[in-house]
Amino acid sequence: GILGWLFALYPVAPVLENFAFAISVPSAALAGPLLGVFWKRITRYGALAGMIIGAGFTIIDNFYSCFVTNWTPGKMLSFGYFIPPFEWIHPWVMGVALSLVVTVIVSLVTPKEPKEHLEKVFAPV
Repeated sequence: GILGWLFALYPVAPVLENFAFAISVPSAALAGPLLGVFWKRITRYGALAGMIIGAGFTIIDNFYSCFVTNWTPGKMLSFGYFIPPFEWIHPWVMGVALSLVVTVIVSLVTPKEPKEHLEKVFAPV
């Protein structure tokens, strides 16, 4: 209620930017672990590392301009919030890619999950 009223006082663009940020972080974090639905080799450590790296990169990349330039609301999410040389790629895309890559790499270098666990999680269809 109150949050909606406060958003109504401001123009639409910041609301949409905040919504895009709020959706991009969890979706980038869950991209790698969702790979576990299709690939039994994903480990809990791979999923956790993918979540941390995906969400962390997306948050840092969204607020990159705040750390490099002044911390002003006008510059926060309106322009220049992509880490060079990837100014044309949204932080979500890079976060999803990193989440997938890190999940796979960490899962390959850590021990496999026990067969009993996999049988419980992947029930026969």
